[in-house]
Amino acid sequence: VDDVDEGVLAVARVDRLDRRHIAAYARGRFSTERMVWLYEQAYATVMAARAGPRTVPTATAATSRLRVIDQAEELDEPA
Repeated sequence: VDDVDEGVLAVARVDRLDRRHIAAYARGRFSTERMVWLYEQAYATVMAARAGPRTVPTATAATSRLRVIDQAEELDEPA
């Protein structure tokens, strides 16, 4: 909710919420794999802005890991 009024309205609807749906949504959105991937993306963005070797994601969201690459190395080369 964005303010107290919306909070009051949300509390009034709490008995109609589907706990299983909410739990599944939270597990997907805040899973360890997703959170690690998001942090790696943030770190890669910061590192890309710096001079010197670049750090880039090398795989999919679920298995992404960072590695330092030489500036002459191709970005799409497999890890």
